[in-house]
Amino acid sequence: MTGHQSNLLTYANSWSKILGTVQNAMFCLWNIRVLRVKGIVEGFDILALNDVELYASKINALLSRATSRDLYDVNAMINSNIIENSNLLRKCLIFYNMVGGEQDIDDISFENIKNINFAKFKTQLKPVMAKSDKFNLEEAKTKVISYLKALITIDEDERKFVEEFRNKNYMPELLFDGEAKINNIKFHPMALWRCPCTMESSCKTSNAEMK
Repeated sequence: MTGHQSNLLTYANSWSKILGTVQNAMFCLWNIRVLRVKGIVEGFDILALNDVELYASKINALLSRATSRDLYDVNAMINSNIIENSNLLRKCLIFYNMVGGEQDIDDISFENIKNINFAKFKTQLKPVMAKSDKFNLEEAKTKVISYLKALITIDEDERKFVEEFRNKNYMPELLFDGEAKINNIKFHPMALWRCPCTMESSCKTSNAEMK
């Protein structure tokens, strides 16, 4: 093994440990993926953000800042059929919209996506696209808006989560099922920052359990 190969393995291993440390504190979902760099690394396992959570955050970015780059990525997600669990995608999207977005998931107009024009596409996206990449801006806007309208159909518990969060009461059990998922996000720093009453309550519970 060369020095370069050794350094790369050390670097990847360090990040695996770092991500493993924050796994339970910050994110909903992780996957183990195999890192392969031909001639350097073969079959090295690393932690990677789950596709569902990755694209939920990307959709949230599209809904809030509406850049042509976000539109391109979400359109590619739809075309590739990479997301198998749309129900979980919606829940993760609701979570990110409340924690780090506009908190308007139950009142999306899609006007900002409609307003992505050719000038934005030309300056923001076209310079980084491959010449062989076929991308029709208007078709992408229509497809993405249609997909998101079908995706964002909020059920009673999800609506309750949104209402409670706006009232500074963070209740992830209304949004997710399964103890593992809930435990992974119940101390999410952004959620607790936006819901200080929940953080105070959690601290009191932890202190009581320690006594």
